[in-house]
Amino acid sequence: MKELTHQDMPPMDAKSGNNEGKALAVQSVLERLGGDEELLCEVIDLFIEEVPDILTTLEAAIENGDWESAAKLAHTLKGSSSNVGAERFASVALELENHSKEENSSGAIKAYQTLRDEFAAVKQ
Repeated sequence: MKELTHQDMPPMDAKSGNNEGKALAVQSVLERLGGDEELLCEVIDLFIEEVPDILTTLEAAIENGDWESAAKLAHTLKGSSSNVGAERFASVALELENHSKEENSSGAIKAYQTLRDEFAAVKQ
């Protein structure tokens, strides 16, 4: 996995000074990290590295109707995505967590597919 640098971070909106509305709200996270860009890059890199395995495990849990595991994995993704400013990803993860708790197969599958698409946007 390529190490992220400051140049790899999404561009910020010149008017507002942030990049809210993009796949990653980098400025918000950077502020929470006290402006430490190196730490920000490490956190984002770790997120991008770990999520594919979690998504694979989550997909299997949904396919097997293991709703308890699916809810826990979605909850994990919700928390870790919030830490990197992937707000839309976190929102979909919450939706998936709720569908899993309700054992709503069709809702969980749809949310999972959206989560995969959103992860692709985050990686960009």
